[in-house]
Amino acid sequence: MRAKELRGVGGWLALLAHGLLWIGPLMGAGRINTNLLDVEHQYTALDGNSLWWDYKLATWLVFALGASVSAAAGWRLFRRQAPTSVYFAKAALWVAGPCLSLALQGLGPLVLGIPASAEYWSEAAPPVVGAFLSAIVWTLYLARSERVRNTYGLGFPIDGKAVASSTATRRFSISALWEPEKIQNEGVRRICKVINVTGLMWVALLVLIAITSRESGVTAFALIAAVLGYGLARTVTWVVAGFMKPKA
Repeated sequence: MRAKELRGVGGWLALLAHGLLWIGPLMGAGRINTNLLDVEHQYTALDGNSLWWDYKLATWLVFALGASVSAAAGWRLFRRQAPTSVYFAKAALWVAGPCLSLALQGLGPLVLGIPASAEYWSEAAPPVVGAFLSAIVWTLYLARSERVRNTYGLGFPIDGKAVASSTATRRFSISALWEPEKIQNEGVRRICKVINVTGLMWVALLVLIAITSRESGVTAFALIAAVLGYGLARTVTWVVAGFMKPKA
């Protein structure tokens, strides 16, 4: 009977869903804005500096990517009671957690030319480690929670029908999120294909710039931009395809 009682987005599951949807993104945006303003107040010469502007732009773009994935995962936990919502949330915990934190910390040496010394990374390590531990805890929660299993149909009967987390269900959860061909709506499927082709063209262009450039800074920036650009294209496809119904 307890398995039937623990169902629905409540308790720790509600905290996680709200955290992914809006609490985490808002807190992250506020923290980044505060840090940038503190640096500008401390070093007034940065006002109008093009390199500092590039750094701020890169920071917000990288953060926006991670926050978008996080918000999409939170929205899915509230709106789609299917196994794919749990798989997406697990991935989002790592993308918007340690991966995002590590990427933001790496922008200093990459864009501003700050020496990537042991001292720098020792100061940058705490938020990355904190995000890593948080991702581990919440991933384990999603994997072991009785409420999560009941709510999203992971191996427990729902309305008298067994909704097992079978191999076929897992295969769909991966293919539907990454393969536009699985999308039922023709228009959305074409849009996803265009996004993926654009991402590949972006990667090819930036890799060409990285290869032909004689400046190490430009080479590094182009390679990072190529990875982020392709990652953004795949993430958009991932999010959109995850919301759409698969082909019958």
